[in-house]
Amino acid sequence: MLNRNNIEYELDKILEPLDIKDYELEIDLSVKAPIKPYQLILSANDQIIHKGELSNGDKTFQTTVHVPKGDLVISAGTQTHIDGQNVTVSGLRINKIDVFKSNLWIMDSQIFTHLNGEVEKHCNGLYHNGAWSLAMPTPIFPWIRRERNKRSSVDYFQHSKFDAEAEDYYKLLDRIFR
Repeated sequence: MLNRNNIEYELDKILEPLDIKDYELEIDLSVKAPIKPYQLILSANDQIIHKGELSNGDKTFQTTVHVPKGDLVISAGTQTHIDGQNVTVSGLRINKIDVFKSNLWIMDSQIFTHLNGEVEKHCNGLYHNGAWSLAMPTPIFPWIRRERNKRSSVDYFQHSKFDAEAEDYYKLLDRIFR
């Protein structure tokens, strides 16, 4: 009998040989630098995407990164910070797929590390001196699918389950189907 578990198994077998190692990244940044331009280094797996000044406004950076194995790590850092300046990571597309829009839980993996080593989780940008990063294991798309399935298997509606022998259950079925 074909069911969800069988389909997932078959998909895993189909996707296993399709190990993607090259990722096209599009990273959207929202820059707030009212006094003077913001100094920023943006990189993916130690490949520098941008190094230099950023002025106010929304910016998009594109690159292709080869990741033979391990994690894809996107990071941004600054050593200079002026009060009122910040950079927010507002979007991420990998191979033309909007990762944040379709998988909000990935945004929870973002961290900000202060220069003193203190770590803030669930932080989507640079607000102080330090570094922002997001690490995702590769291959990315099978990982996203597995994690999404894990999160969707949580039983949120356990309190509303009916006992199959209860009279209320049959009354509900009669109301819906008759």
